Amino acid sequence: MISNIVVSVIIPHYNRIELIEETIKSLSNQTYRNWECLIIDDGSTGQTLDKIGSIIKDDERISLYSRPEHFIKGANSCRRYGLTLSKGKYIKWFDSDDLMEENLLEKQVMALEKGYDGVLCNCSIYNENFSVIIKHGWRKKIYDSNYLKEYLRGQLAWQTGTGLWSKDLCEKLKPFSQNLKNAQEWLFHFTILCSPAKIAIINSSLVRIRAHEDSISYKSRDAEYFYNRILARIMALDILITSGNRGKRYLIKTISRQLFIYIKTFEGAYFMKTLFQALTHSIFRLKLHKVNVRPPVLAKLELIN
Repeated sequence: MISNIVVSVIIPHYNRIELIEETIKSLSNQTYRNWECLIIDDGSTGQTLDKIGSIIKDDERISLYSRPEHFIKGANSCRRYGLTLSKGKYIKWFDSDDLMEENLLEKQVMALEKGYDGVLCNCSIYNENFSVIIKHGWRKKIYDSNYLKEYLRGQLAWQTGTGLWSKDLCEKLKPFSQNLKNAQEWLFHFTILCSPAKIAIINSSLVRIRAHEDSISYKSRDAEYFYNRILARIMALDILITSGNRGKRYLIKTISRQLFIYIKTFEGAYFMKTLFQALTHSIFRLKLHKVNVRPPVLAKLELIN
């Protein structure tokens, strides 16, 4: 029986036995020890589960679960199911193909113990076998005093595994919509920026991201990818309306521009009606909220060492 669990690391997995073993090793090598790891499998085939079981059998902190049938297939469902099983007071969402620097959890837990609701760090992008650094940082910036504007402009962003969050915040915000197959981390971080959360930013690269052909971030971008990207922006527009923050006009222009490209490129074949209905609903809500103006709700971001 594991006692004194502080951090719950939740890893969705699907047919990545050759990659997740390295991820598990980087977690086992953490200088911070009070953690549990919940690997949520999304229906892997063959002997995958038996192989993972063999890898984790000597560490009681690591458990393997299968996504329940009544949960929609996908990484987001696995993350949300993992949250319901978690015992830690802090939540770390992590991908099955990336690696942690050995002091990642130690530095992030120290930050949260100072009263923050969440902490983010930088990352570095590597090639498939981590022998070459492709670039430093997920985007151009990790922090800016005008962070909501820069986030909407795409200049500021964070990768999923770079965050550590209070469980209370995660349960309140209910991140990782099962309706999205990509852009979920963008929407999650945007939701946090439009909340009253207090977030620490560590300007150090503590996560190694693996760029490979099976990664969502580096796959060819088809109609479904752009559909989810646009849908996430429409959902973000609803959040802007509710939180009372500026940027609604800019976001509507962005959505309109992406819709035009989507129609031109893919001839509107993929759920075009759904996107237009969602956008129309959001614009209608925007008109209603103009009557009831409220003070904006915005997170507080602080750079720390």
